[in-house]
Amino acid sequence: MKIFIIGPGGVGKTTCGRLLANKLGCESIDLDEEFINKLGNIDDYINEQGYERYCLDNSRLFYEILEKIHPDCVFVLSSGFFAYDSGEGLAGEHIKTVREQGVSILLLPSESLEKSADIVVKRQLERGLGYTEETEINKFNRRYPKYKELGDIKIFSADSPAEIAQKMMSEIEKYGSKSTVMKQKTDSKILRIILVIAGTVSVGLGILGIFLPLLPTTPFLLLAAFLYARSSQRFYGWLLNNRWIGNYIRNYRERRGIPLKLKILSISVLWITITFAALCVIKLLMVRVVLFLIAAGVTWHMLSFKTLKRRDHDG
Repeated sequence: MKIFIIGPGGVGKTTCGRLLANKLGCESIDLDEEFINKLGNIDDYINEQGYERYCLDNSRLFYEILEKIHPDCVFVLSSGFFAYDSGEGLAGEHIKTVREQGVSILLLPSESLEKSADIVVKRQLERGLGYTEETEINKFNRRYPKYKELGDIKIFSADSPAEIAQKMMSEIEKYGSKSTVMKQKTDSKILRIILVIAGTVSVGLGILGIFLPLLPTTPFLLLAAFLYARSSQRFYGWLLNNRWIGNYIRNYRERRGIPLKLKILSISVLWITITFAALCVIKLLMVRVVLFLIAAGVTWHMLSFKTLKRRDHDG
């Protein structure tokens, strides 16, 4: 079972995560520590590269680690991981990935915003990292409402780390085997390879669609994301964070829908293109079947998105 510890900075995620991992007898991984080890001090990195670059690189590192780690582990995530104060739609993708991959535990000192802010800001200032009280209060107040809505398990406590870890342990035992139901990534190595190949073909078709007006781009990239999510977190992370094609996916995921006209146009052009290629260009029966299966998969995935009304699309 992958257990993700989430919450703003200063709530005790790292310490409690390690204690929980010891109780469970599994590995503990801290995303901030991994970032520091591989890319350097986080504050220095943000000052030199900018916050948006940090968000993208931290996200990319998360997916690289997720691809390699043992199925049973405690993974402590960064403080802004679900509340990035930047665009790119990364927070929404992270929420989706964590829900699919395991169980998340939200850690906050209190259900009260004021009490939580007092405790967390005091802790942050005591770290001696040059933080200012006003900045930390504003940051916490901005992120608190977002985090309070998250977490399969919610722990509101200002007790000692040992006591909090024990509460986490008890809640996990109550939670039972939900993670096995939530898990979507297939365990079959052969099937994963097939899905990766199909996803890569979809990416290629999507890229061609950028240059060929009759070939739709976004539907193929959405299908690729769907296939990669079930086969390779490394490819999935690469696709979402790619500077050229990642925006096609994030734009629709952020709005959580597709306008009706674009649905009709994309699906129509898709089937016209695939049918023409299968009947007039491709001679091999197996390739024709694969093309029609891809078309069916893209169509199903497009229809799975809600239809945006004009006011939703414009706003």
